Amino acid sequence: MIIVIGGAMWSVGTGEPVLESMWIAWTFIADPGTHSEHTGILKRLISLGLTLGGMCIFAVIIGTISDSISTSVDNLRKGKSRVIESNHTLILGQGDKLIPTIRQISLANASCGGGIIVVMTTTPKEELEITIREANLEMHGTEVIVRTGVPHIESDLRKVSAAGARSVIVLADRGGSSADIADVNTVRTVLSLRGMQAPKDGHIVSEVCDVDDEELVRLVGRDSVETIVSHDIIGRLMIQCALETGLAQVLETLLGFEDNEFYINNCEQWKDLFGLRFDQLMFRFENAVIIGFLRGRSGKVELNPPEDSKLLPGDSLVVIAEDDDTYSPMSREHALSKKHIAYVMQPERTGAKRKEKMLFVGWRRDMDDMILQLDQYVTEGSQLTIYTHLSLAERESRLRQGGMDLEDFRPPTHARTLAPSAHSKSAINMKEVLRSLADEEHDVSERKLAETESKSPDSKGVDSKPSESKSVEQKPVDHRKSPPPSISPTPRRPRSDTGGKDDRLTITKTAVTNQASKCKSALAAAKVPTEVEMHLKLNHLEVFQIEGNQTSRKQLDAVPLETYDSILILADEDLEASQNSMDMVYADSRSLTTLLLIRDMQIERHKQAEAAGGHAPKEDTTVISEILDPRTKTLLHTSEVSDYVTSNELVSMAIAMVAEQRTVNKVLKELFSTHGNQILVKPITNYVKEGAVVSFWEIMWIAKSRQDLLIGFKTKDKVYLNPPDKAEQRAWMSSDELVILREVQVNNARRRPSNTNT
Repeated sequence: MIIVIGGAMWSVGTGEPVLESMWIAWTFIADPGTHSEHTGILKRLISLGLTLGGMCIFAVIIGTISDSISTSVDNLRKGKSRVIESNHTLILGQGDKLIPTIRQISLANASCGGGIIVVMTTTPKEELEITIREANLEMHGTEVIVRTGVPHIESDLRKVSAAGARSVIVLADRGGSSADIADVNTVRTVLSLRGMQAPKDGHIVSEVCDVDDEELVRLVGRDSVETIVSHDIIGRLMIQCALETGLAQVLETLLGFEDNEFYINNCEQWKDLFGLRFDQLMFRFENAVIIGFLRGRSGKVELNPPEDSKLLPGDSLVVIAEDDDTYSPMSREHALSKKHIAYVMQPERTGAKRKEKMLFVGWRRDMDDMILQLDQYVTEGSQLTIYTHLSLAERESRLRQGGMDLEDFRPPTHARTLAPSAHSKSAINMKEVLRSLADEEHDVSERKLAETESKSPDSKGVDSKPSESKSVEQKPVDHRKSPPPSISPTPRRPRSDTGGKDDRLTITKTAVTNQASKCKSALAAAKVPTEVEMHLKLNHLEVFQIEGNQTSRKQLDAVPLETYDSILILADEDLEASQNSMDMVYADSRSLTTLLLIRDMQIERHKQAEAAGGHAPKEDTTVISEILDPRTKTLLHTSEVSDYVTSNELVSMAIAMVAEQRTVNKVLKELFSTHGNQILVKPITNYVKEGAVVSFWEIMWIAKSRQDLLIGFKTKDKVYLNPPDKAEQRAWMSSDELVILREVQVNNARRRPSNTNT
């Protein structure tokens, strides 16, 4: 408009053609120096006006461009811009497993030179980028793109190209909320992804907090979702690691992408393998261990199948290998010397399953599930003791909230005071405390009884002389022979003619109540824990409860640690779901403190017992500690502690493996369940004679003849899964252990009926 108006004015004032005048006007606007050669007042006024108008126009243009650039940069900084990517891994939600999951996905992408990970959370982009940067992750060529948004809003999902992702990981973002709320948000996110049909050519991996919500997530996600119940997996792994010494190290090696991991191969490039038996396939792969089949027709995974099971067209091999391109079959199976095998083979040992005695230190949200799972693993007569700061009433409330029916919990009927161990320096004589309280209460009850007899209305109409009394002679109760509160009631005297209550029995009950109250007060003052039996309807397990502080050496000293077969130190329930890294560090600090205290007390008691010439406490007690922050592993290695379970990292490993290959979830579900095949660690002397020189493949043949599948071995220093040079003859140490797959027959999951007479 300025050019048109200015050109018209210039044409009128100078008489030049309109088009030529418009061009001159444009030159005045674009370059103010062009009017300097023109003379005359009219020409200079018109050129000056056009120049000022041009300056305003260019100022507006520059301002608009600057604002647009600033807005774009601000959107990039805040993570609001659209991601133009495809075939990437999308992670929705933050939680305590984000950093370990990014690390595992980066390791998986290392073989192909890297990849793209897109993370979308409600956390500001700059803040999350600082968190990732401070984790000092080795990315192996993988780039992480962070965006801010709400995972269950469809517009935000489009912003991160959810439809083009090869896999979408939905992490449970608790943020201090309950597990149920986190699972509800997960369901909404999965529902939003299904509504926009994302990902089109991939699958969804969803973390679920509560096992009761798993079916709901599957119902919403249908065939496109794979679920990982984090608490359920960790609970089972903790129990399995406690029952099987050394299993924690094996799982840390097997899960994830740092060493060997699970792969499923459809064998389309090895069609000559179809029709071979499993015992033939076992010895065809030098750089992999074949552990089973994925049946193409039924979609079922068969781990450690019978020797005569055949690989059929359409089936896939389940293997343990270093990477998906590092193994291939040999032209023929490896030849074994059956004569040498028969010479070194150790006769099979059979024996009854032993009773387990286990101690849980701390409290988890899924304690009810862990108790029921443990009941399926152990034999009848096994014992579980739970040591935590929670009161018995609070434990009952949490067990009810966790899903145990009210009928599953009955009031405790047995209590036992735990005096400090005889091996402890701080041991006190609790028997003397109980005796003094019993003597004092006995004297009081006798005085009250005498006063009641002298004032009793029953004496009317009855000869009160002792020689003529018809009542049964009463003997005082010796409380030293039967410590309180287990005091037998005094025999009842005849009731009065008026039908009044038996005063003597009432006084005795009151004495017992007062005595128990005083005992409880004295024990609380002395800070000595009390063991209480909790009657739950279980098949094989007896549950006891102890209240105490897990970081107090004085209170831990009262617990007979040397009598337990295994001890599990659980992360603090109130801190395990926190997103604050400092809370996780604090929870790990408590667990580490408890672990070091227990280890030190075990060593001290063993030395004191040996010095006294008595029976030394057992040294083979397994102590497993749950660790939330992977960075705590450095402290554990410094403290020479090897038995621990990094719960968040293990779950992240499982999530990453399923994100890379969804069929792996079928393998993990069987290994982590209470039925089917499980990973066990057994002494090598169970299979071959001590000092025998034998190859890995020969031991594999011996193990398979007993329905066990050998996948690796463990020395004192390291775990070797899918070892190289399987045909090499080597001398095995008696301390070496074998890592095997075995179909474990667990106990019936039904609970024993309640005793109505109790």
